Amino acid sequence: MNKGRHIFTVVMAAVGGALLLAGAALFLVGLALEGWDVAALNNAHFEVRSYAAAGDIESVHIRYESARIRIESGESFSLTYPVRTNSRGDVLAEVTVTEENGVLTVTEADPFPIWGISFGTGETPALVLTLPAKEYEEITASASAGSVAAEGIAAKALTLRADAGSAEAKGVRVSGAAAFTAALGDVTLRDVEAGSLSAAADVGRIEAEQVRAEREATFTAGLGNIDLREVEAGSLSAAADTGSIAADGVYAESAAFTANLGDIDLRAVDAASVQLANELGDIAATLAGTKEEYTIRVQTELGSSNVVDRDGGSRRLNAQTEMGSIRVDFAG
Repeated sequence: MNKGRHIFTVVMAAVGGALLLAGAALFLVGLALEGWDVAALNNAHFEVRSYAAAGDIESVHIRYESARIRIESGESFSLTYPVRTNSRGDVLAEVTVTEENGVLTVTEADPFPIWGISFGTGETPALVLTLPAKEYEEITASASAGSVAAEGIAAKALTLRADAGSAEAKGVRVSGAAAFTAALGDVTLRDVEAGSLSAAADVGRIEAEQVRAEREATFTAGLGNIDLREVEAGSLSAAADTGSIAADGVYAESAAFTANLGDIDLRAVDAASVQLANELGDIAATLAGTKEEYTIRVQTELGSSNVVDRDGGSRRLNAQTEMGSIRVDFAG
């Protein structure tokens, strides 16, 4: 019952957001058809500023209300960031940059986000932080409206969060915990290594390719698909409330895939323990090894299965559906 209520809430939130955006678009189109200069309604202007570090930076904390945030590796430190102003040049959202004991903090204070509304003026300017190549203690970056991306950086801990926008990491190395979250947008990971890793999208898809987590890796989607390719972890879990899960090349001690409303389609999964669960949708999987290597437990309520319970294998497979078929093939 709680799962059903959660799915309903996620779907209704997505539908409501889509209707709101559609309504706003129709409103602007209507004004344009009546001869209004829609661009003249814009009250968001941006002044780009820069900052030079006074000393060695060891940690970074960025919190912006409205900006695209990009953190990348380079030869030397540089920081450019947008400051929102009105048409007269008055600052609408103060941005504070501080540096203390090797910790760089960038914060945009925005008590009235409506001041930043922009009509027909293109993308929000980007905050771009370039860091010299080394391992940093901690890097966190979040945006209420805008994307957050990191490329080519190394840290002991990394957190990227976008409330309304995408979160992306490429060529990133994290010796400790790495967390990537998009409330309304996609999470995309390419060539990422971490001690432990979590990726979550409330309304949006998750794509992970060439991702390695020494310990655990978790992928959670509320309304959206999960697509995993060449993912390795000590333990791996992927769960989608409303959306499908696809994987090609998963290597783990234990792997769990759960879908509430959507299909599960897995290829080249190599794990000592595999758990597959689906409420409304089919399960198709190709597992490493032979059938004889697995102790199998299967449960279906309204659906069929090409595998049945068996004992004796050192590996373990649990597969269950409430309404959907199960097909498991073995590569060995």
